[in-house]
Amino acid sequence: GTPDSPVKVGTTVSDLLAGVYCATGIVTALHARHRTGTGSRVDISMFDTSFSFHAREFALYQLEGIEPERIGNLSGVGIYPFDVFECLNGQAISVSCPKDPAYAAFCRLIDAPELIQDPLFKDPASRWKNQKALQPLLKAKVAKVDRATLLEGLKNLKGNEAFPFGPVNNFQDLQTDPQLIHRGMIEPRRKGSLRVVGNPVKVTSPALDRSATYSPIDAPTLGQHTESLKQEFGMASRSRL
Repeated sequence: GTPDSPVKVGTTVSDLLAGVYCATGIVTALHARHRTGTGSRVDISMFDTSFSFHAREFALYQLEGIEPERIGNLSGVGIYPFDVFECLNGQAISVSCPKDPAYAAFCRLIDAPELIQDPLFKDPASRWKNQKALQPLLKAKVAKVDRATLLEGLKNLKGNEAFPFGPVNNFQDLQTDPQLIHRGMIEPRRKGSLRVVGNPVKVTSPALDRSATYSPIDAPTLGQHTESLKQEFGMASRSRL
């Protein structure tokens, strides 16, 4: 969350994490059965799985006795810039500049060479210590730059100047993202009138690879199978109701 308030996550994380851990547990149990011939009971709790994702923060609390702060988009490991910035057109990017060459390259791309030489921001430790002073200066500069132009410049950085970055996407961006399309993560349904999220698990095996014959099946429309199900179970047809 932010320093002012806790914030809910954007999706049902606890439910999804529990499902992922459950799948891992099932695979573990199957492997154990093959080795021992004995079955296992897989027990998963959504609360347990959510708590497990705080292992690092909980370990720090045990060592230092200090509750972690709510820091929003900032880093908890001493890096700045590590933030989300809004560009000229209202679209945002996320960046992480852990080293001096990366920070300098970022400043040049946003036309802020004066921030490279400023003694307050001369090295990673200084930038982390003075991030409250640096943040509004960077935000003001990024707000004057077109996002597409900035992203292209970031993509062209090489060596020590390169650093992790990415656009903050909305669904309009994602449904045409070339990487997601290449990975089969945008699947057409209903003759292309609808797109749904694909399966992120890609299994490659001569016995399991069905990519050549795989045909996604649409979810049924309302009442699509009513009559066939009634006939299957010996129920009266709709015309006789």
